[in-house]
Amino acid sequence: MSGSLGVVADLNTPVPRGIGNFTGFSDEGMNIEGEMIVFVGLSSGQQGSIYASNGNSLTALVDTHTLVPGTTRFFTVAGNAGIGLSNGNISFLGDFNVDVFTTVGGALARVVDNGDVLDGQVSSEFGSYGHSLSGNMIGFNVGSFGDPPRFATFVAVADTGTPTPTPTPRTEPGAITGPVNFDE
Repeated sequence: MSGSLGVVADLNTPVPRGIGNFTGFSDEGMNIEGEMIVFVGLSSGQQGSIYASNGNSLTALVDTHTLVPGTTRFFTVAGNAGIGLSNGNISFLGDFNVDVFTTVGGALARVVDNGDVLDGQVSSEFGSYGHSLSGNMIGFNVGSFGDPPRFATFVAVADTGTPTPTPTPRTEPGAITGPVNFDE
């Protein structure tokens, strides 16, 4: 795509691993890095799935055929509140904005789950809003949590060199810190 304008996907584009053509696109679910473009596409039976284009091909990254890490169920929606993109890895909200996920470390992994304790409060209503990934730093917002509700921004550090069996939310003030290994 260097130097030219081209269509990555439109309403006439067949959905990879889906049925028919795209029926729409998320306003907030798009990011670009080099030749890679990631976006959220809508289609029949898919309320929002994440796709990538390298300028030559279109691929489904996370859709209704992708298992939610640590479960036996499939994603229903992913990326509608934005997609972070850095070094070919993505971070996003999945399952109606209740969990934060990433591919930092190679495999798809959950960073933080709805109901995890952050800063001493039970979390809910996450938001990433696009640019939420830089290297191994994953940023996300908590829309409200605790009683009374508060708003906060947290950062998770994905340390892919330290062996830890599963991503573990930390409760230090204002951030998730320490090594979190996404290589399982």
